[in-house]
Amino acid sequence: MSWEIVQGARNIVFVGESGCGKTELAINCALAMKQQYEERRVTLLDMDQSKPSFRSRDARKPVEDGGVELVFGEQVMESPIVPPGIKKRLMDPDGINVLDVGGNEIGSVNMGQFEGFFDGKDTIVFFVVSPYRLLSLYSDHIKTMMEAVEEFSHLKDFRLIGNPNMGEYTDESVVTEGWDLIQERLGELDVTCDIAAIPDWLSGVKLPESCRHRLVIRRYLQYP
Repeated sequence: MSWEIVQGARNIVFVGESGCGKTELAINCALAMKQQYEERRVTLLDMDQSKPSFRSRDARKPVEDGGVELVFGEQVMESPIVPPGIKKRLMDPDGINVLDVGGNEIGSVNMGQFEGFFDGKDTIVFFVVSPYRLLSLYSDHIKTMMEAVEEFSHLKDFRLIGNPNMGEYTDESVVTEGWDLIQERLGELDVTCDIAAIPDWLSGVKLPESCRHRLVIRRYLQYP
C-alpha cells in the first residue's frame, strides 16, 4: 500500500462528493500511518454528519484493532456535531490526524470552524473523484462541488485522487475506463489527477503514465 504521498503530513484530510469512497480511503490511510509510525498517536476523525451509514465509525473494530484512535460526535438527525477534543488533537505536534469529512455543506461547515489549523505544510487535503457518482458525471458538476467544499470548509490546494470504483462489481474495465473518464473530465477543468485508488483484488491493473501513484485499498465497510 503506497502512502508515500503523505510523507511528513500531520493532518490528512479527505473530502469529496458523498459516496465517492473517501471513507474507505481515510480508514486505509489511518491504518497505514499507524503501521508506519507505531510510536505516534494516529487519530481518525470522523467528521461525516451527511449520512447515517458508511462512515468511519462503522468500521470501529478494525480501526481500533489496528491501533488507531477513532473519534466521532454522536449524531442528532443531521446536526453538525463536532467530535470531542478535535482542537487538542490538531494542536498536538507529535500526532497524526486523518479526517473523513462529510460530502455536503454540513460536513464542510464543520471543517470551516477550524480555519487556520490546515494552512501549514504539514497538511494535505485530498479531493476524491469517482467517475461513476452522480455529481461527477460532468466536469461542471465536479467544479461546482470543489468550489462548494472550498467555500464552506475554507480548505484549499486540493490534491485529487481518482477512485474508479463500483464496489464489488469493480473489475479491470471499470478501473481503466473510469480512469480515462476522470482524466477527460478533469482535463476540461485544467486540473491534474495523478493518484488512483485501486481495490486490493486489482492491485496489478495496468494504467497509463498519467497515473503516477496508486493507493491499493482494502474494503473495511460492510455494504448491503
